[in-house]
Amino acid sequence: MTDRDYWRYFSKNESYSNLWEGRQGKDHTAQTLKTVYDPSPVGYQVCHYNAFSGFTTTGDNTGWEPEWYDVRTENIMPGNPTEGLYEFYTNPEKNQSIIFPMSSYRDWDSYAYIADTELMIIGYSWAAGNARNDDNYAYNFMFSRKDKNGYIRPKDSFYPTDGMPVRSVRNGSHTGY
Repeated sequence: MTDRDYWRYFSKNESYSNLWEGRQGKDHTAQTLKTVYDPSPVGYQVCHYNAFSGFTTTGDNTGWEPEWYDVRTENIMPGNPTEGLYEFYTNPEKNQSIIFPMSSYRDWDSYAYIADTELMIIGYSWAAGNARNDDNYAYNFMFSRKDKNGYIRPKDSFYPTDGMPVRSVRNGSHTGY
């Protein structure tokens, strides 16, 4: 594209706006199907961004600690590792939790430079779904430890050309952890 040469990764694909979801068109409420483009093993698929919405009271991005369903370090049993991990409750009753590792990502416009490796206070995970109904912005789950000006962003968005970890779910289980 000569008029937007810098943004040459923008897609003009109008038939499938998100190849991981297998949704035809841009209807974000349509049934999701595993596609050949999904990097998950057989029987699993990249989870929809709604799977991460249960980690905040609002289901949306927040930097305000009272809206988080995170496990406080003082509540983790002695002997369990706390460095490099972030633990979230899976429901308001706080009787189950799930752990995510801190991770970095490969930045497309920095020649695949691995970002955020020095501090390891941030974590990322791709989610199926296009932010803004646009296939040039893909959803991801992003979080940061609260002792470092933290936040939980279940509906963060990045350019789909960046490389992040994927947390697969069983086919059809996209409603939350």
